[in-house]
Amino acid sequence: MPKTFKKSSPIKYRQILKMAEKIIMINNADEQNLVLNDLYKIIHPFVGSCDNPHWDWREFADETERKLSNY
Repeated sequence: MPKTFKKSSPIKYRQILKMAEKIIMINNADEQNLVLNDLYKIIHPFVGSCDNPHWDWREFADETERKLSNY
């Protein structure tokens, strides 16, 4: 158990991203769920397991963050 719950390690964040990516892939194999498609586009470039940097998806993530900043 970590000493503090306020700060997680970068390794833990990477594990969480990989897990979220897999859950999305399993539950959206037909790519029909638009919300899961967007979440995949936001998460996938930052997992670090793909050779493609997905610059357009990274921009999508930044744009989505800007849109949600006042929400």
